[in-house]
Amino acid sequence: MSGEKLKPLVIGKSAKPRCFSRIKPERLPVTYRNNKKAWMTSELMIDWLKSVDRQMKRSGRHILMFLDNAPAHPKVTLDNIKLVFLPANTTSVAQPMDQGIIQTLKLKYRSRQLKYILSQMEHSDKVGSTILREISILDAIYWINGSWKEVEASTIQKCFAKCGFTQFNQVCSDNDDDDDEVPLAVLRLSNELFGCTFSDLVDIDKAVPTFDLNTVNWDRNARI
Repeated sequence: MSGEKLKPLVIGKSAKPRCFSRIKPERLPVTYRNNKKAWMTSELMIDWLKSVDRQMKRSGRHILMFLDNAPAHPKVTLDNIKLVFLPANTTSVAQPMDQGIIQTLKLKYRSRQLKYILSQMEHSDKVGSTILREISILDAIYWINGSWKEVEASTIQKCFAKCGFTQFNQVCSDNDDDDDEVPLAVLRLSNELFGCTFSDLVDIDKAVPTFDLNTVNWDRNARI
């Protein structure tokens, strides 16, 4: 709520992708985990929660963490974190991450991705589609980390405020961190490579499942 950020958790399919040959996963700027479908699972979520709980314990802090009813979000008792689950079917209005935080991160990530492709096109004979296919998960990890660092604390604060998590009258504007500052060449490349506008590209993976949708019910009463 104050805008403080934790290290991103990235889930891939392989335990040791080839691009990790010269780097140990524990030395990455993100927390890296894997499973066959690159899905968030209850087991991975519990492991992450316990890791954050240990971090809070080391710093002598006690925090509230608000979670939505995503199927991979389990009930678990922790020492320094109290989990509070949002009521069913309220994620779109009560989850601060959905009010612009995720959108801002994706916008910055896509901008980095396309700027990289433009840079490589300028220094090689490769076309954009070839460079796109050669992007590794390690590239993506560094872009995620850099993009997350660029998300301003004020953006996070405003998105919490939009959900009512503050006494201050702040509003997360729909125009915050929009694509007005994205170079024209990047906007053009988005259409050439993906056949859509840059704004649509930011949301292109919105329908991609991040967990198993067939095993549990989103509408369950997950509150504790």
